[in-house]
Amino acid sequence: MDEAAGWYDPSKWIGFSTAAAEIEKRLRCSRKKARTTLRQAFIDEELAPKKAPDEESRGFITFLPVERWSSIAPSEWCKREVDYDDRDAEGCEVMVMIHEEAFEEWLARQEIGKQERSGTRVGTPRAAARQVIKALFPDGIDGISNGDIILKVGAKLKAQRQTVPSRDTILRAAGRRK
Repeated sequence: MDEAAGWYDPSKWIGFSTAAAEIEKRLRCSRKKARTTLRQAFIDEELAPKKAPDEESRGFITFLPVERWSSIAPSEWCKREVDYDDRDAEGCEVMVMIHEEAFEEWLARQEIGKQERSGTRVGTPRAAARQVIKALFPDGIDGISNGDIILKVGAKLKAQRQTVPSRDTILRAAGRRK
């Protein structure tokens, strides 16, 4: 694991409950479904959780260094819900932790997959173009030519496997045509 990516920095990790809550919110599912989805990602080795022992429980969490955290084998998740483990062999309280950046990348893939499976689309072609324009040009489109807007919006929609609207529709979405 790359230290530069924050793998050894405890602040770059999130707890199981935090991750499950984010799944619940972004995939619009129940808490039970979110927890089940997360556990399945561990079983399928899409994410690599670790058990983080709490040094001393004084009403707040103080984790040991990440190097002392233990990996959780996928087979453990098949046997039981490891996120409910209370203490390790040494009697320390433990939390299941997930590297935040890896989790965010995984969750983004789940969102895309859910949209593709459900056939979700933004709405009208103009709305799709407007959404892409906001994402591609967060500082606005002043000083950007119509041709560049059309090319970039079309390429982005095509990459998202959405229908590319006409030039006029893209320009209407950009507020440059009536």
